[in-house]
Amino acid sequence: MAEDIYLTLSELQKIFYDLFVSMFDGSPTECQVRWSWPTQGAPAFGIRDNIAFLKIYDDASTMTVQREDIYSQESGLPNMSTGYTRTLRLDCIFYGPSSWENATIIRNKMFWQEHHDTLAQSSIYLVPRFDPPKRVPELWQGQWYDRSDLSMTFNELVVLNREVPYIEKVPVGVYNKDGLQIDIDIE
Repeated sequence: MAEDIYLTLSELQKIFYDLFVSMFDGSPTECQVRWSWPTQGAPAFGIRDNIAFLKIYDDASTMTVQREDIYSQESGLPNMSTGYTRTLRLDCIFYGPSSWENATIIRNKMFWQEHHDTLAQSSIYLVPRFDPPKRVPELWQGQWYDRSDLSMTFNELVVLNREVPYIEKVPVGVYNKDGLQIDIDIE
């Protein structure tokens, strides 16, 4: 059977984590990239720390509804390959005194060809229309933390394969008025 094409959550997280780290490499502001939130309570980082939290999930879209089935023979067995586009939403929450600048860096660099190519290697493509970063300072224990949010949408090619049930043998009987005349199996 043909191999499925789709990315797991941990694969998606690694791709985007590595991409963001590479985008911040050489940037004038140091920014830590994280996938998870602190388990010991909020905020678990200093008010002057530049942090980027990433959150990815499937998003509803008209692209996800359209599916194409292709039937083929794989190693002598019938195969049905279902292909569709999965829409992914990446929410980026930036904290720190450079939160807005860091969100702007990511927004601009997302359009660079090298980053497009990195994502394309994994069949992920940016939907180029998305809002600019939004500043949303956050109050925590009497202190205002600088925060900026950026959300982007991506399309991912997904191909799922499965073996299709098939008939191996059909018994055929030919009858006349006297009963069974011929009994054969068609394979």
